Amino acid sequence: METLENKETLLPEENKPAKEEIVKKQSKKKKEVVVELPLESLSVEQSVQPAKSESEKEVVAEELLSFSEVLEKIRESIQLDKSKTEIARLKSLFYRKYQNFQEQGKQGFVATGGKEEDYAPIVVEEETELKNLLAEYKEKRGQELAKAEKEKLDKLQIKEGLLERLKLLVESTEDVNKTFPIIKELQQEWNNIGSVPSEKYKELVRKYQLYLEQFYDFVKISNELRDYDFKKNYDAKVELCKDAENLLEEKDINQAFKKLQILHSEWRELGPVAREYRETLWQRFKLASETINKNHAVFYEGKKGEEEQNLAKKEELCQLVESVRLDEIKTYKGWDEKTQEILKLQEAWKNIGFAPKKNNTKIYDRFRKACDTFFIQKSIFYKESKAVLNTNLDKKRLLCEKAEALKDSKDWKVTTDELIKLQQEWKTVGPVSKKVSDYIWKRFITACDFFFAEKEKEFKGKNSEQTENLAKKKEIIAEIIAYQGSAVEGLKELTARYAEIGHVPFKEKDKIYNEYRKAIDDQFNRLKINDTDRKLNFFKTSIVGAGEKSTNGLYREREKLVRTYEQIKSDIATRENNFGFLNAKSKKSGTLIEEMEHNLEKLKEERDLILKKIQLLDETI
Repeated sequence: METLENKETLLPEENKPAKEEIVKKQSKKKKEVVVELPLESLSVEQSVQPAKSESEKEVVAEELLSFSEVLEKIRESIQLDKSKTEIARLKSLFYRKYQNFQEQGKQGFVATGGKEEDYAPIVVEEETELKNLLAEYKEKRGQELAKAEKEKLDKLQIKEGLLERLKLLVESTEDVNKTFPIIKELQQEWNNIGSVPSEKYKELVRKYQLYLEQFYDFVKISNELRDYDFKKNYDAKVELCKDAENLLEEKDINQAFKKLQILHSEWRELGPVAREYRETLWQRFKLASETINKNHAVFYEGKKGEEEQNLAKKEELCQLVESVRLDEIKTYKGWDEKTQEILKLQEAWKNIGFAPKKNNTKIYDRFRKACDTFFIQKSIFYKESKAVLNTNLDKKRLLCEKAEALKDSKDWKVTTDELIKLQQEWKTVGPVSKKVSDYIWKRFITACDFFFAEKEKEFKGKNSEQTENLAKKKEIIAEIIAYQGSAVEGLKELTARYAEIGHVPFKEKDKIYNEYRKAIDDQFNRLKINDTDRKLNFFKTSIVGAGEKSTNGLYREREKLVRTYEQIKSDIATRENNFGFLNAKSKKSGTLIEEMEHNLEKLKEERDLILKKIQLLDETI
């Protein structure tokens, strides 16, 4: 039998102490930090931790889940035997939501007059279920860990037994042809056993590698067997090199890094190759590995920069919510509009990825607190307003009952005065809930309309007066057309006289009004009277001298104008508040601000005009 003279080993060349020492000396002479991928010392556990597999959008969406939904996800994670970290994360999510829920409850309790020390936490049934579930999980987990640890100890004993067998084989003087197959079987058995306690792993592997080295260094084996083993190991390492090089094309950098760790584990398990190929193969494998590691490092640097940008975006959203002037929101419409703005900001938050780990929880708590403050104040406003609305509703119901009691009266003069008083009193009563506003107003105005309709039937035949009024209005229109004065007062006197004239025949109403309006418009254009004064003048003409017959219509017109006035007033307040969200220093914001200011001024002009119309109605009614 042919024997070995160079005493090759089954272990990778890089595991030899002599080789290791040479590398260290060379590195020291060059006086530079050499970052090499470890072979004998690197383990998967020591590598950079992989990125989280769960997408950021899914994690942000979890923040909006209910207690029951979070509990179900925890139960599902336990059933699917997910990682302890995942379950702990979901538990943290549950109690973060629980804490926020209790804080909201306490704030609401204090806001409604309660003392903080008197607040009793709200019972959440899901919390009790969670505690029971986690207790069961902890017990089960403890049993599993104990079982796993026992299994590792058992495997440790088996491997220690194999080491004793290997030691005996190394020291044996039997023929190598008999010993070599036993060694190979023992290696296969060793690889199939599995994990042992981590604190025993290094020493165990060290002895295993030492005995194998001794076997190949001091036991003579045939060149045929040696070359066969070298060739097999060579082919396997070439394939590992190819696999590492193929990972350079992997688009998912994090996934490529994880796969590389597996390849390194397989490389360490393989035996040596012929001496002339060892360095070449290792440099090839090392080059691909270093490139992947460099890409991974760059990837995480980019990830860090992206997270910093996300933090800046989230801080901006926090500022927008915190800048809302809650004390300036006085109407339901204002709260509804602002609520929609807050919901849009929350939706924008969902679409932003993670902030840096050290800031992520803190910035979320800040945003959540700002949103909670808004909705708590909204709740307080609605509670306080509800009592006022109910009081106003009771008052308006009483007015409805009084109007309904008078609607069948034939005492036209007295009843007219009484209904007018009721309508004036209606004006002094504040708003009611939106869901009953139309109903209660329709009830009141129906009773009033019925009476005035019956009154109109009583006086329907009086057309001669209307014909006379038509002739008077035509005369005044002729005077307006012929007016050549430069004083506005003269024109106002004519419009006042026109307005004092009563009704004309219905079929002539639109025609005579159009003639009047054209005449007035022509004079206004000549005298350069502004648009607001024109509108106010025409409005005054339409209401002055209306008489008892149209009093009910004037009240309805006033109600309509009041509602429009309140709506415009609320819009103005909202738009003024929105100025604070714009960056005046931005190049693009300048044009936008100018446009918003222009629209705001138009709204204010419309508001002032409506207010003057309401004042005219109050003077007329």
